[in-house]
Amino acid sequence: MEISAKNLSGIIENFKDMAPIAYNYYQVLTDERTVKIEHEFTGLGTIELHILVNQGLHRKVMMCRKNGMKIFDKANISGTIQFAGICVLKDEKINEYFRDMENPQHNAWEPERHSIDSKSKAKSNISMLYRFVKESVIDVGKKTTVDEIDAEGMGEYFADFELMSTDNTGKEEAVSIHTSNIDINILKTDKEQMGLERMRFRQIMEIFPMKPE
Repeated sequence: MEISAKNLSGIIENFKDMAPIAYNYYQVLTDERTVKIEHEFTGLGTIELHILVNQGLHRKVMMCRKNGMKIFDKANISGTIQFAGICVLKDEKINEYFRDMENPQHNAWEPERHSIDSKSKAKSNISMLYRFVKESVIDVGKKTTVDEIDAEGMGEYFADFELMSTDNTGKEEAVSIHTSNIDINILKTDKEQMGLERMRFRQIMEIFPMKPE
């Protein structure tokens, strides 16, 4: 089968369950919601970071050379934000700097291999790059609306508030000819429950702040 720009999307869709990591990166490259960040890195040149926040993504960033060659997947960035990203060493200088640290398998950076900088200096630059990636992911995640992030249990709280609506119309509909008595103890319990749920909701919103209008 010949693979071209015309049939690539269909092929990737067909094999997405067999290659979920590659499919996530394809989404980063094609989704209009992907955020592109260019950053000047410590005098070595520009890096380009593409971040997509969406449900079901694998929470990894592909570190790659300027020509698109993958080196490795950077994980352990965020345990709460569902995202995928691609970090490209765009300029030749920074591309050469990090390529100088690649192991023989070309799937990791090993600072002790750097031919110019010391191991500690090279290690420091790796740490700075990782820190930039992590901070960028967190920043993009914070700016993403709550409904685009899979906040575990969030739907449960919204459902509870809908059922406990204090709208006057709802109250009138609830009081029908079939209701003759109101149990005061039940009303008190409902108020206490509402207060508890509101407190739990505020705690969650502190962790997952909504994007300002």
